[in-house]
Amino acid sequence: MQIQKFEIGDKVRIKQGLTEINSGVPSETLLEMYENNINTIIAINIYKNNTIEYTVENLKNPMELTYYFLEEELELISEETNLSSQVETLVKETLDKLLNEPYKVKVKYHDSSMPKFEQIEKGNWIDCRVIKGGKITHSDGTKEPLNWQIDENGNYYIEYKQGDFMMLPLGFSINQGKGYEVNLVPRSSTFKNYGIIQTNHYGVGDDTFVGNNDMYHFPCYALRDGRINLYDRICQMKINKAMPQVIFNEVEDMESEDRGGFGSTGTK
Repeated sequence: MQIQKFEIGDKVRIKQGLTEINSGVPSETLLEMYENNINTIIAINIYKNNTIEYTVENLKNPMELTYYFLEEELELISEETNLSSQVETLVKETLDKLLNEPYKVKVKYHDSSMPKFEQIEKGNWIDCRVIKGGKITHSDGTKEPLNWQIDENGNYYIEYKQGDFMMLPLGFSINQGKGYEVNLVPRSSTFKNYGIIQTNHYGVGDDTFVGNNDMYHFPCYALRDGRINLYDRICQMKINKAMPQVIFNEVEDMESEDRGGFGSTGTK
């Protein structure tokens, strides 16, 4: 009589190389039982021809159907190995959770009526809106607060002329955390809709610009006359990791070939 190799309650691993054809178990189920790696024998069937089949259940994801395996299709997992596997699984699950969990930052809005931040589905930048306030420097050098007016429909707006420079308040302060920076750029339609360009081209807010009164602004220059309405989406913001600490080693020889100056690679 054949001696059974496993007992009820033993933890077993599904051997690699099994297929749906030679085991009778669907390929997806085999893969799931192999990857989860926490399979337990819950029943043993011994037939007259001395064939022994083991009923195996995956404790992590119990199956709706029961599957049977022969001895040669299984291998025993020792307690030590099983513990190591469980620790490995726990570490993987924890890392996956941390990597997929949204990064949380503190934000203060300076206008209680302004729309709150939303991250749009089609992009990973966050639109920023104009609130009341701000300053304007005219082409003749005169400076004054932005003149917010109300149109016939009750909408607040400002008007500007070609050559004006404006600091448009965006209505938020943010603490993005140590080691992160806020980057501010125009939206793709900013110039088309408003005729303005960002004067610092690529705004950078470091991790010290985080106080209650450290409100972000959009510095811009008008290339044509225009109008902006209250809460218009004028630019966009993204939080990125800041540059790590860098050590500069001075050398006399770069040990690299020169690529050439501006335009040296051609236009085609």
